[in-house]
Amino acid sequence: MIKLSRTFLLNLTEILPLPLFLVYAEMIDKDISAQWLGPYLLSSLLAIIISGYLIKERIPLNRVILGINLYLCSGSIGLLFSFTWLNHFYGEIEAAGMLFWILATCFVALFHPKGLFIPPQSDQKKLTKGALAFISIVLTACLISILFQGNRLIAEVLPFILVFTSYNILRNRDIKQQVNKETNEVDH
Repeated sequence: MIKLSRTFLLNLTEILPLPLFLVYAEMIDKDISAQWLGPYLLSSLLAIIISGYLIKERIPLNRVILGINLYLCSGSIGLLFSFTWLNHFYGEIEAAGMLFWILATCFVALFHPKGLFIPPQSDQKKLTKGALAFISIVLTACLISILFQGNRLIAEVLPFILVFTSYNILRNRDIKQQVNKETNEVDH
């Protein structure tokens, strides 16, 4: 039997607000603005609870998921405080709204002491090629999502597959390079 680590299971819970939002959103009348409050509020409350617990446990937040959770929270704020323009904007740009939040979160993370990828790069002052490549990939995903609106596969599914897959590949590559660099420094 495979033994899953506590950290792995906690990281797995970090994504739960997104499927909750997506499933709940399928059950409402999307043309009625007030009905969006349920999916946004419930998923953002779950995001806050899970993120708060992970921070308390000192488990780093995944930057992509953090961007998604910030999108969900901003949607809740828009509905709670009657910022109808925000929710209409999200309705117009569809999945690209979530991708823009991911882009903004990852861009800010470039300048954060812990960096974009976790664990942090040893020389944080030097942006890694992987981090810059990832920002470019997210920007491309945003553009694809906008250009192909109405085509659910190309505008909504593929950009997120691209973002999540490239984040994990580039993060793992950067971590491996960092470990190799530290190992070589110890050996010399």
